[in-house]
Amino acid sequence: MCIRDRFTMFSAVKFVAASATVALLGGFLLAGLLTAPQGDEVLPAAVSASPTVEATSEPNEAETTSVRTDILPGVALTVEEVAPGMHLVLGDGIRQLSGPIHDVAIDGEDQVWVELGSSRNWRIVRLGEAGVSRRLGRKDPWDLDVTPDGRPTVHSPSAHLVYDGKAWVKSKQTEGEPAARPSRCPKEHQFLAGGECWSVGWPFGGLSRDVGGEEQLMPNAQFGLADDEMAWGNLSTGDGTGWVFVFADERMSKFDGLLRYDRDGWTLIPFEPPASLGGEVAVQPFPEWYAFAPDGTLWLSGWARSASADSEAFEWLGFAAISWDGEAWAAYGPADGEGDGASGVHVARDGSPWILHGGHLFAITPGAVAAAE
Repeated sequence: MCIRDRFTMFSAVKFVAASATVALLGGFLLAGLLTAPQGDEVLPAAVSASPTVEATSEPNEAETTSVRTDILPGVALTVEEVAPGMHLVLGDGIRQLSGPIHDVAIDGEDQVWVELGSSRNWRIVRLGEAGVSRRLGRKDPWDLDVTPDGRPTVHSPSAHLVYDGKAWVKSKQTEGEPAARPSRCPKEHQFLAGGECWSVGWPFGGLSRDVGGEEQLMPNAQFGLADDEMAWGNLSTGDGTGWVFVFADERMSKFDGLLRYDRDGWTLIPFEPPASLGGEVAVQPFPEWYAFAPDGTLWLSGWARSASADSEAFEWLGFAAISWDGEAWAAYGPADGEGDGASGVHVARDGSPWILHGGHLFAITPGAVAAAE
């Protein structure tokens, strides 16, 4: 499952924004075309479920690549292990997946769906399946997601499609979006912690408590934070529990840990860099790139840089993924983070994490790092 949260970040942290052309070979039986209200969108109606094999074009396997069937059961993934436990996905036995990938979703059966292509030629494909590939004509990429009952869905401001197992069909705009929970707080951006309404980053850039309808900035010492530390970003699980990022300063030059909140109050979880980082790497997770595993493990992704004490004198090393399982931190990477494309974190029901970074897909195998340490 993937949970998304959007808010404004300071420009001090280097982030990636969402941004090739692949043609479909073979024919699909079209029952008709649906034309959305916008002139730049052409959506397919019911499409035959008969598989049409796409041209197979796997990358040449070098010494660093291998074909793995254990990462995504039943699918022969061509991968390159770019760091212990972190694998760049290059192909699925059907097509190249070297990028750019615009979005990723994991359905209720733990099948991985990706959005490929370019303007007016977007393809939503299921890894390892040749017949599930649909051309969705629209100028901008679609938002790829999963409905609450586990079906893949794509949507835009004026159209919404759900894959029913055989075809992409129109549906209600809200079908893929969980119903919003009513808030007990007076303002939309506020959340409950310890029975009180709080906000992060608004309006003062720290943690503020609602007092009689007015937001008052609380001292860092109340949460066990140093005066210079910065609280930012609210990751809500929807069950009354949430997380706030803690950075070393307002420039977010260093990730110091998380503040966990629930109905009982606040708990500080310091970030202790795992041994796999070697003491030479600092991770700056982006609060929008996160997902929770079914067992509650929190997965984060962000930039990696040299662990220099001088926040102005460091070297960008790419990106890394980190996780907190309630007892300890784990880390994967760093890996080359070049590439201008979409990024995000997705976790399957079996707990398998998938990282989309810079338009490239990475699979994480946590057991490999645990065995190495």
